Amino acid sequence: MSDLVIGIEVHVQLLSRTKMFCSCKNSYGDEPNTNICPVCLGLPGALPVVNEEATKMGVMLTLSLECKLNKQAPYYRKNYFYPDLPKGYQITQYAVPLGENGNLTIMVQNESKTIKIKRVHLEEDAGKMFHSGDITTSSSSMIDFNRCGAPLAEIVTEPCIETPEEAQFYLSTLRNLVRFINISTGNMDEGALRCDVNISVKNLNGSFGTKVEVKNLNSFRSARRALEFEAKRQRDILANGGTISSETRHFIESTGETAPMRSKEELNDYRYFPEPDLPTLTLSDDFISDIQCGMPETPSQMSVRFHKDYALSTYDTGVLTSDKALADFFQQTIKHGANPKKTCNWLTGDIFAYMLREGLELTSLKITPSTLAEFVNLVNDGIITNETAKEILPEVLQGMSPKKIIQEKNLAIVIDEGAILIIVKEVIEKNSTQVFQYKSGKTQLIGFFVGQIIKLSKGKIPAELVKKLLEIELSK
Repeated sequence: MSDLVIGIEVHVQLLSRTKMFCSCKNSYGDEPNTNICPVCLGLPGALPVVNEEATKMGVMLTLSLECKLNKQAPYYRKNYFYPDLPKGYQITQYAVPLGENGNLTIMVQNESKTIKIKRVHLEEDAGKMFHSGDITTSSSSMIDFNRCGAPLAEIVTEPCIETPEEAQFYLSTLRNLVRFINISTGNMDEGALRCDVNISVKNLNGSFGTKVEVKNLNSFRSARRALEFEAKRQRDILANGGTISSETRHFIESTGETAPMRSKEELNDYRYFPEPDLPTLTLSDDFISDIQCGMPETPSQMSVRFHKDYALSTYDTGVLTSDKALADFFQQTIKHGANPKKTCNWLTGDIFAYMLREGLELTSLKITPSTLAEFVNLVNDGIITNETAKEILPEVLQGMSPKKIIQEKNLAIVIDEGAILIIVKEVIEKNSTQVFQYKSGKTQLIGFFVGQIIKLSKGKIPAELVKKLLEIELSK
């Protein structure tokens, strides 16, 4: 059992067209300080109004995480002072969150684990600061207030994660979920998904140790590296008889280390009190029912359907639903008439290996679902061999028609047994030593002969037919 206790807080930026409490455009990458108004800047007399679209997305997330949905969830003011928070407070849910006591199942080393979700609540984002250098050495900073008031859903786990690896898989699974239900891009490089991690080393009696928080991690790799460093740092301190300080730290990408930011805040430091300008958020039964009826499939639901409809293994369905773009591409390819199992094999096998080798994403390939269906069917229908398919795959992935490639390069399968027999006899004559060994009992050499013949035919002869003709000739 691990000696680590890890909890994670994730902020997911929602895809509503406007901000959480005003009508400003909710958009990434616009000219700085152009999507702002008196409400999101907190100017005197400005009054917030709750965004219905963002609220729906929060309910979808709550239901997808199997949380208890609270029909009444008041908003509070969380008071703190920071340059990118012009109001001096953040509107958030506090005493009663939108959802609580949920679950998210992750896969780690082919084993499932359920991560317990403590709460899901809605709030608004702060602005974004740009520093002239590293946060510890920066000589100047600028602020873009466009993000102020952007709708956020915060997901807080129970302290039930035991390793940095589990933490990384939890984050990737959560991102996949929000993409599947289409409430966020989940793009960490754009700040659409950000996380803070809390970690402690257990005391000798098994009780929780002193918690340390690492803030504003913006990639799965950074989260894992930060946790690995903190685990070692805390273990070393305790092994030398020291004590862990309750503090907030930040992660330094260039060194892989964490450094102190400030002592850990307590809840009373924020002086929470009910938001006086907003009534309690109240969800009607009809509102909830409409959302439930229109809910998209979650990855786990889609995995069950793939297993039932296409007879795919648990492993196959898990891989296909691990990424929304991959799952969508698979389904579109099937709609164009491709064999589901063969399509899955190509996507999760050779195509995935090609993307890994070239450092590409599926969305950056030029191949379309209809082209992949054509490619899969050419192999499945016996027009080309697997060897030929592997040879032309890179060109197909760059958008070329597989039929055109086969026609131009004359790669279609040769099924004329007379023509094949000529090559078979030629290979047998050139390899008399291996023929003698084969006839002496080394029958595994059949693979050697098949390979030689396929090589001579440039992959145009099906291996099954080659083997059949070989066995007949070698038995003479």
